[in-house]
Amino acid sequence: MRPIYYNSALIARSDDRPLPRDLTISPKPIRNKRLALYVIASLLIIVFAFTFISQLLIPKKLQITFADDKTLEGDGAGPYTSGSDGVNFQSVYSQLPDQNIFAFQSYESPTRSIYIRFDEAEWKDRNLADIPPELPSMNYRVVIACGHRSILINTMEIGQVLEPYVWLTLYEADTGEMLDNFLIRDLVPFDNVTLPQEPPSRLYEQGHAVLTRQSEDVWVLDIDAWFTEVTHTTGVLLPNSPKCYVRISFVMTINLRA
Repeated sequence: MRPIYYNSALIARSDDRPLPRDLTISPKPIRNKRLALYVIASLLIIVFAFTFISQLLIPKKLQITFADDKTLEGDGAGPYTSGSDGVNFQSVYSQLPDQNIFAFQSYESPTRSIYIRFDEAEWKDRNLADIPPELPSMNYRVVIACGHRSILINTMEIGQVLEPYVWLTLYEADTGEMLDNFLIRDLVPFDNVTLPQEPPSRLYEQGHAVLTRQSEDVWVLDIDAWFTEVTHTTGVLLPNSPKCYVRISFVMTINLRA
């Protein structure tokens, strides 16, 4: 009798004597191992596909956060999400060609505000003499906007650092009423008019005001600088508008896909 094989496995000798236990090869364990590998591979593919599709279909939320222990900080209720609680963030084009502005807006929010420690800030009058605070430390609704005179900030290279112009508009936290106070650092150019530096060089050169693109979706506005505080009653900023100077600090992180 010839040796007997099954699926290339020897299962009996030619003399009909059974093989020793350690020489008997069963095809079932092999088939079971292959089936297990197929199942594991299929599960991995399903998990990967679900994760990939979820990243595409689940909308990302644009969020703003503020660092603690600065003159200007958050209200303690967590990140500010654009489109929620009356908070909004926009990348808008200014009235000059090839310029755009990032603007954080909470003036329509009945629940979210920004706390500003004006009582702890340095203040100076028009003659650069020290003066008491012009505004109280409390919660405000705000518009914080920044831009650049010649570079589109939403097309900055990763790692690129700019010195932006920045301004803040203040609103009552409870009512949302606009206050007669603007905080300005470097006036926004308009119609190619040469504008005086604000605040003056002696103050402007102190501290820093930088906008950095940290990654594809993250910008950081890092401020520790003097601002011109302008009081207005007509909605128009005039050269003879009452003004003084205040030094404030804040770090605002903009995450487009938090």
